[in-house]
Amino acid sequence: MFFGGKGRAVYLRQALAHDPVVFETKNEFWDYIYSELDIAELIDIDNPSSFCCVLHDDHNPSARISLKQTQQHMKETTTL
Repeated sequence: MFFGGKGRAVYLRQALAHDPVVFETKNEFWDYIYSELDIAELIDIDNPSSFCCVLHDDHNPSARISLKQTQQHMKETTTL
């Protein structure tokens, strides 16, 4: 499930189909990623508020992806 399948590649191509972007700092890069990509869509999560961790063999849906409001934009944070 984690980043697998043709659907994820299609999602990334569609989400990132624009002119190249240049970043001055790592923070600018991460701000861009958080604002432009839907992390739940990318890793194929139906319920981003409660799911089994995709990084290990998890049987307890305790991972979540939550949105945080910043002064600049909505930002996704992942809690694993």
